[in-house]
Amino acid sequence: MEETAAGSNTFVRLREIMDDLTSAEKKAAEYISQNIDDVIRLSITELAQKSDSSESTIVRLCKKLKLKGYQELRVLLAQEAVSPVKKIHEKVILTDTEEETMRKVFQAAVQALNDTESVLSSEQLIKAVTYISQAESISFFGIGASGVIAQDAYYRFSKLGTSCCAATDGHSQLNKAILLGEQDVVVGISHSGRTRDVIMALDVAKKQGARTIAITQFGQSPIMDVADVVLFTSSRETAFRTEAMASRIAQTAILDSIFVSVSLTRYEKVIQNYDRAREMSGVMRINHIRDLHK
Repeated sequence: MEETAAGSNTFVRLREIMDDLTSAEKKAAEYISQNIDDVIRLSITELAQKSDSSESTIVRLCKKLKLKGYQELRVLLAQEAVSPVKKIHEKVILTDTEEETMRKVFQAAVQALNDTESVLSSEQLIKAVTYISQAESISFFGIGASGVIAQDAYYRFSKLGTSCCAATDGHSQLNKAILLGEQDVVVGISHSGRTRDVIMALDVAKKQGARTIAITQFGQSPIMDVADVVLFTSSRETAFRTEAMASRIAQTAILDSIFVSVSLTRYEKVIQNYDRAREMSGVMRINHIRDLHK
């Protein structure tokens, strides 16, 4: 396993927003990524000169990183330099054995969780927990692989005792969104943040007064414009779509965090719901066995 450069959390954030930067901002971002240890000691004027950019460009870059300014960037880089994070994610290649493939896929999942933790806003997470705790209904919207996450979330969150549904196609999502109101919450799941059907449904739900939550990869994307709360994931792009696989694990971890947090506020009720579900499953299993022996 190799070590990343110091400041790897900020490095993750820089990488995730790279496609949304102007050419001048990219120059500054690339210089910072490649010279993190030096940047800690540079003034904004010196960084502008060395990165062939300008002070105003660096200020804009800091804002896109959701920082107050260049000084905060330097402080973060210095703090992260004290305890560098290990880069444990390696690319899967055609000559890998089954054991090597398994190890790399597992490492991709661990890396996605570590990276997601570094970009996830606790303030936004708390807001999401509050919204869902107060909701009369929770709807989960997703398409394709994100639809699978939505269905899993529906199964889990239904144990809270709150009315839940999962809509995994555009028509179902729009039909549901139209019926929502101020006491309802919609969670839109889109790794790219550009899934047209999910964005349209969240937009309709928001206009109906519902609170909207988006789970998407770190960086600017259209889904942010229709979300009251944005929860970022982060996963690394490699061959064999391991980025998509790892992102699903990160999405599930975020939803698990919300579910557990809400469950703690209504612990007794959730336990009762689990017990009832377990009892019903047992009854159904016994009846099924009896039917087989008739």
